[in-house]
Amino acid sequence: MAGVSGNLRKTVLRIMAHKNKLALHTLNNLRNPSLKEFFKDLKSTLEIAGGQNKRLVLFLEEHQLGKNQFYEKINSLISSG
Repeated sequence: MAGVSGNLRKTVLRIMAHKNKLALHTLNNLRNPSLKEFFKDLKSTLEIAGGQNKRLVLFLEEHQLGKNQFYEKINSLISSG
């Protein structure tokens, strides 16, 4: 879901996740995270989804993806399924 910041995206996503019995997960709210910190948070999310076999929705906000490298990694994750 894409939209302008402040337009109830997270609220709508929470309602949809709850209705479908999915956990809502977001990366730690770090200012200017390093690539290492970003991967650590992403890895923990993927371990919950894959390792613990829990269904979840990953909510990413624009300010969490400050560097182009983050966009590239998320894009490759989405592309690989």
